[in-house]
Amino acid sequence: MPNGWMQYPTGAHFDIDTLRMEMTSFSEFGL
Repeated sequence: MPNGWMQYPTGAHFDIDTLRMEMTSFSEFGL
């Protein structure tokens, strides 16, 4: 699941300060 999620990272945004993806909405994460 994580590999497929990284192709289409719904519910997350790229934080330019930390240079990483951060999840913003667990409900959009794809339960």
